Amino acid sequence: MGRNLYGASRTLARTARSLNAGDRPCVFISHRKDDALLAREVADYLTDVIDVDVYLDLDDEGLAGAAAVHDHGAIVESIEKGLDVSTHLLGVISERTAGSWWVPFEIGYARHKRCGVAYVLGESVTELPSYLKIADLLTDRIELARWAESLRTDTTQRSARSSFPAVNGLPTIRFRSAVRFVDRD
Repeated sequence: MGRNLYGASRTLARTARSLNAGDRPCVFISHRKDDALLAREVADYLTDVIDVDVYLDLDDEGLAGAAAVHDHGAIVESIEKGLDVSTHLLGVISERTAGSWWVPFEIGYARHKRCGVAYVLGESVTELPSYLKIADLLTDRIELARWAESLRTDTTQRSARSSFPAVNGLPTIRFRSAVRFVDRD
């Protein structure tokens, strides 16, 4: 079963190599705090059904403590450590993401690190900035399931037809033409 590496790591002193031993895929779940429920459902699907590790900040006590005392250096360090142990970034994009400062930071860090980058779109998202166009865009549950299956390291576990995640706020199926990209302002 996959695990949440935020919960598994208690100190920032551990190296990225020791956290993600065995070169298992690890997906950093980037999201806005308002989308915590959707992020948790996606993370649970990845760990429980697909059996890959995730790095979800909801369980990071160090990050929560740093945020509570406004220790900006420790906040950034926690996020960077999470991204350093991750092989992929999955952005949870909702209509509220446009107001986030941290999601674009995490995306930029992951791209600079050359992680695999993908985005899962909440069902009410119809417009995206054009820089999101250069990654895997998962517009519904079917595409999320296919992307997640591609992460499995044990190909004998891959099923011809993966179960689709029961993720609230993510449509079962959606036409890509329903999403429009906009150029920079």
